[in-house]
Amino acid sequence: GVFVKFWSTPLVKASSRELCLVLLTGLLFGFLFPFFSIGQPSHQICLIRLASGAFFGTLTIVPVFLKTFRVYFLFFRSSRKAGHPPRYLQPLWQGLLCLVLVFLQTLILLVVIIGHPVTRTEDHSYPGKVLLIC
Repeated sequence: GVFVKFWSTPLVKASSRELCLVLLTGLLFGFLFPFFSIGQPSHQICLIRLASGAFFGTLTIVPVFLKTFRVYFLFFRSSRKAGHPPRYLQPLWQGLLCLVLVFLQTLILLVVIIGHPVTRTEDHSYPGKVLLIC
């Protein structure tokens, strides 16, 4: 709410608002992630837990990485003293790079899921109880 309300202010623009929006989305879904851990695990729930944990983790890490890279490049590696920053530091390119990195992580996740199918296992470590674990 507040972030969208002040979308056009200089402070929000300076904080690379597109990457902040991706980061906030990843954090929101990351906080909703524990609800998949409640209840009896089935094959579908185990698959959702594996995929959503990795995907939402990626949605929070990639924007932080790109923001760190941007600050590092602007303050320590900038070769231009005046004029516009390089093209890949502009918000459009930052958003595209974020999408590419999230897409690559999603491909890696799909390879892992296809290569090692998720199964539900039984844990007999407690006497008289059987725990179902993904």
